[in-house]
Amino acid sequence: MDNKFFPLFLDMTGKKFLVYGAGKIAARRVETLLRFGGEIILIAPEIMPQMEEVIQKSRQGEFLKSGGTISRIEKEPYRPGKISEDVDYVLAATNDKDVNESIFRECRHRELPVNVASDKSKCDFHFPAIVENEDFIIGIGSGGEDPAGVHSLAEKLRGMLA
Repeated sequence: MDNKFFPLFLDMTGKKFLVYGAGKIAARRVETLLRFGGEIILIAPEIMPQMEEVIQKSRQGEFLKSGGTISRIEKEPYRPGKISEDVDYVLAATNDKDVNESIFRECRHRELPVNVASDKSKCDFHFPAIVENEDFIIGIGSGGEDPAGVHSLAEKLRGMLA
């Protein structure tokens, strides 16, 4: 593992996440953020079925207990210079590496923490596999080096805590 990321548990309640992209990866990350109280601003020219499912769960109140919300959905592409001033974190999860790169550069210029789904070297933070029950929350990460191993370990831990 080249860069070791320090595991840090944050209170995400009310933190604003600007998410570019609405595919499978973005949907998984948005759902996780909603479960932990994040406020999501979603920007994508097209909403894919996986994200549509997350949006429906949100509309049906599945994340009310955590306080997670999708506060805005804009069906448009990324436009340079348009990242809102009041966001706390940015996720670049589009299917276009050039767009993700532009988002990354804008965030770097503005000193905003960013996660670029298509390039682990352009991430200020990573999304761990999460194992939780009523008493524990466990985050598992490999710095992007071994996603299959992380998934396998998470499944084993889920079985142990069930």
